[in-house]
Amino acid sequence: MHTLEVLVCSCRVLQCSNCSSASFQCLRGWFTQIMNRILFYYRLKKNSSLIVRCLAEEGHIVSKAGVLKFLRRYRETGTIACAPGTGQASKLADQIREIIEDQMKKNDETTGMELQKLLKKEVEGFDASVASILRWRNDLGWTVKGTKY
Repeated sequence: MHTLEVLVCSCRVLQCSNCSSASFQCLRGWFTQIMNRILFYYRLKKNSSLIVRCLAEEGHIVSKAGVLKFLRRYRETGTIACAPGTGQASKLADQIREIIEDQMKKNDETTGMELQKLLKKEVEGFDASVASILRWRNDLGWTVKGTKY
């Protein structure tokens, strides 16, 4: 467990003694770290301008509009998590899933580029990156990264 020590500064930055990260808690994601810092200052009754200034002193450049938008969403939902259903929908349709599954059953050494070419040939208007295809293949349980030889 990480302990936090208070450094002397105009906005009371908390710094983790184990990993030297300037954060309220030791968190993995930069955005989560920033959101928690905003909440920390918000709970100290600082206004959005002071929060932006304190974060800038910590080395995190954020806009006042971004802080206000985050705080409004936090007050409305009570959480820092994104709303369910946000983000881009997956392009992986049932037809594409079946093609990938069939091809991998035929030849489990099929590469991502080969799958991409096959899908472009068989599915009208198909456009997805090799990285997306590899992620879909992995989600379907086919995890081989390359040929066996």
